Amino acid sequence: MAWTNARSCSSGYSRVVISSPGWDRAAGGPRLMGASAERKRISSLGREPRGAADCLAAPCDAARCGTVPPRRPTMSSQYDLLAKLSEATAAAPYRKYFEEFTFFNALGDVAGRTVLDVACGTGLYSRRLKRRGASRVLGVDASQGMIDYACHLERESPLGIEYVVQDAAHAEALGLFDVVVATYLLHYAPTRQDLGAMCAMLRRSLAPGNRLVSICMNPDVQLADPGYYRPYGFEVHSRGQEGDEARLSGILPDLPFTLVAYHWSRPTYEAALRDAGFRDITWRRPEVSPEGLSAMGASYWDAYLRQPHAAVFTCVAA
Repeated sequence: MAWTNARSCSSGYSRVVISSPGWDRAAGGPRLMGASAERKRISSLGREPRGAADCLAAPCDAARCGTVPPRRPTMSSQYDLLAKLSEATAAAPYRKYFEEFTFFNALGDVAGRTVLDVACGTGLYSRRLKRRGASRVLGVDASQGMIDYACHLERESPLGIEYVVQDAAHAEALGLFDVVVATYLLHYAPTRQDLGAMCAMLRRSLAPGNRLVSICMNPDVQLADPGYYRPYGFEVHSRGQEGDEARLSGILPDLPFTLVAYHWSRPTYEAALRDAGFRDITWRRPEVSPEGLSAMGASYWDAYLRQPHAAVFTCVAA
């Protein structure tokens, strides 16, 4: 759904579970929950990352770097379920016409640039960044299942993307990049300390003057009606209070699920970013593409743009 790239569990605080609903505080993160009991658990996080030595392989090609690529799931149903979820959410109008349009306008031209995609999930944005001309894209995610599926897609249609299994808050040194992107990552931090650790990791990956572009849960969301976003395919249960859980529930008839994140205010995000060494924090105005206005009509977007579920910001490494 809306947070499916970190979404359906791609930060270091995320867990992908299609059965057993709930919040896993021991692992420090949300679960992706579906209603059907027959759906199998497709990935388990919360374990220690394997480290760069066996994760920094170019996708599924150990010969390129002499390391062991991420293992493949043995069940084709795992790929099928991830594919279904990824495709269903990526095609949603608010993602195609609002999220991507606002994000890439904020990002600008990446041709010839190196990009680190933190909380890459199944590699949705990693692939789009590479197709936009990035010279190198490295995707980082704590979910083995998500990285396995990203590697599967890379094998099917090679773009030269590299993938790493690492926790966003405790990642080993990955080098310096021209741009770091973090889509649906920071709202999975359960404490201010964890939020600070995530921001510090993002800063370590940038040379001074280079930029971070991120999508997070809109810190201004305060909803009395959880069905406010139902016309857009999901519901959000959030009081908008600092540190509260926020639950986003998909209403796709064949794939219901719930994501649990945390609500943090703009001052909290900005304090964590500044403490980590960022400056010039700018929250981008929400925009819908001309194609979205044409396809859906301007009135379709009125309520959404008054209170979008997600926000895009940029900042610069000091």
